[in-house]
Amino acid sequence: SSSSSSSSSSSLTSTTSHTGTSITTTTTSTTSATTISMTNSTTTTTSHTASVTSTATRPALATSTSPLFNASELRTFSRRILRFPLSFEDDTAGACPAHWACVGHVQTCTLGLRECGAPTLDSHLGARYLSVGGNDSMGIATSMSFRLAMGAHSVTFKHFGSGKAPRVIFAVRRQHDGHELCATTLKSTAEHFKEASCEGLATHAREIVYIQLQVLRRDSSPGKIFFDDIRMKDGAARTILFAERPMATDEHV
Repeated sequence: SSSSSSSSSSSLTSTTSHTGTSITTTTTSTTSATTISMTNSTTTTTSHTASVTSTATRPALATSTSPLFNASELRTFSRRILRFPLSFEDDTAGACPAHWACVGHVQTCTLGLRECGAPTLDSHLGARYLSVGGNDSMGIATSMSFRLAMGAHSVTFKHFGSGKAPRVIFAVRRQHDGHELCATTLKSTAEHFKEASCEGLATHAREIVYIQLQVLRRDSSPGKIFFDDIRMKDGAARTILFAERPMATDEHV
């Protein structure tokens, strides 16, 4: 008698290795076939195995050490944001601060400068502050325009005054029509910087606004008002550090 049987099997193995400069993929394919033939007196086994290995190498993605933004892109980004808190540490003493428009008596102050008073300065406030108005004179300072940040609820500021208090208004106004979104009238002076706030901005997120400080004299009596440390805050009283400046440069500076 005789009988015959056969079997076959195959396998595919792929291995990928990475180095700093290349990625290598090795694929191995193995195929085997076995045939068994049986007769009355003889058994014959035949086995065939084939193995194919292929290797492909391609360059790995380079690891860049260059900065995310170049100098030109960083300058463009800088022009598109307004950093908070607003202070006057980098401005020239005796002049209208950068990025503000000034009408009347407005100047950046430092201790010892004429008509800058002698307020008690906390260490975190720095050495410079803004004087608006003066003896027998009015003053208006208007910031650059910016987009009110999402989550902004209020704007806080520090103020200090000497002499008889004039009419002083701190306001956040909408750009396109000048409408007051919030306004705070200061009714008393202080011997050192103290904080006040302008509330009610939560419903005006993303509107383009500006800050305006007005000191309007009612009579010829002497008096000075100073401002510093202007902050935009969220509902938990945390300072919001950046505001977007609008692309259109329809600003007050």
